[in-house]
Amino acid sequence: MNRRGKLSLLLFCFCICATAALFHYWEHRQERMRPVELFDAVQQQLIAFRANDFSSAYHQASSTFQQHWSLDQFSTMIRNDYSRISRSERVEFGPWQRRGRHAIVEVFFVNHDGTVQPCVYSLISESDGWKIDGARWIRGWPQGQRLRGLRS
Repeated sequence: MNRRGKLSLLLFCFCICATAALFHYWEHRQERMRPVELFDAVQQQLIAFRANDFSSAYHQASSTFQQHWSLDQFSTMIRNDYSRISRSERVEFGPWQRRGRHAIVEVFFVNHDGTVQPCVYSLISESDGWKIDGARWIRGWPQGQRLRGLRS
């Protein structure tokens, strides 16, 4: 192989390594996101629920969710299955986990009587920010049990 061929091969290998390094940097940069972005998405929807602004709350849902549920179905579901959200005294955020474009956040709704109702939110990163893809209740526990997490 002549000198020009060796130089081209070396340059090609360098470009591959540089591309891999940039990709690795970009992946880790995205993984270092602040959890406040997730908490804000949940908080914005909670604010809309409490104001009975189901249109704004629906806007916080992911595009996949919106493909499966209409605004009317969403409003009915919130009134029937998630009415506890607007009655809670405060909200606390617990552990969170992110995997690529998907994230899970534990949210604790603390009621006036001290009982706690945990809920797990799944979120997805879309072009205009984090959107809620679903939420499911977890069995609650009685009043007086301490929580760890961030207060809202």
